[in-house]
Amino acid sequence: MTGGEQLSGGGPTGSHDGRDRVEAIVDARHGARIAAVLEREPVWARDFNDLTYEARRLFGELFGTFLLVLAGAGAAVLEAATHGQIGRAAAVTAPGLTVLAVILFMGAVCGAHLNPIVSIAFALRGDFAWRRVPGYIAAQCVGALLASLVLKATFGDVAHLGATLPGPGFTAPQAFVIEAVLSLGLVSTILGTASSAQNVGPLSAIGVGAYIVVAGL
Repeated sequence: MTGGEQLSGGGPTGSHDGRDRVEAIVDARHGARIAAVLEREPVWARDFNDLTYEARRLFGELFGTFLLVLAGAGAAVLEAATHGQIGRAAAVTAPGLTVLAVILFMGAVCGAHLNPIVSIAFALRGDFAWRRVPGYIAAQCVGALLASLVLKATFGDVAHLGATLPGPGFTAPQAFVIEAVLSLGLVSTILGTASSAQNVGPLSAIGVGAYIVVAGL
């Protein structure tokens, strides 16, 4: 064996063994980085993508939307039923505070989308699987319907059960443009404050809730 072979680790075999050791070290470091990332990822973020919990998330969307419609439409119904005694400020604050509360106590479970356009927006951004969108929309619609039925059973057909209609002095096209702009602002606020496809944490809760109050004015 020559001196050159000794320095090179015994020829081709030694070089091959050296490369194997280097690759093993690189793989180990890569695995350690992945493990560290997973450890830093919150449990609620991992659970949100676990399909075994989808039924729980759908119920969360249904219940959260039920509360939102009950507060939002219910405020309009109460304002009409009491001839304006609760005041406009209270009527627009109620849904905003409801959304704030729902995000804080349910955002980690279902994401607190509470609106079909929000689920679609998250899917368009690539944060939410399209296969989950129909289930979320169905749950949201059922929750809204149940809230409307509760309001009708309680107050009767007052103020069109809080349905969004053009106000006095506004034409249908004008109302459509206003709703489109306000909806764009709402979705932008949600996308800007959400964690992936989840409205979660105080930043998202305060931001989205405050926007709903301002938009309601």
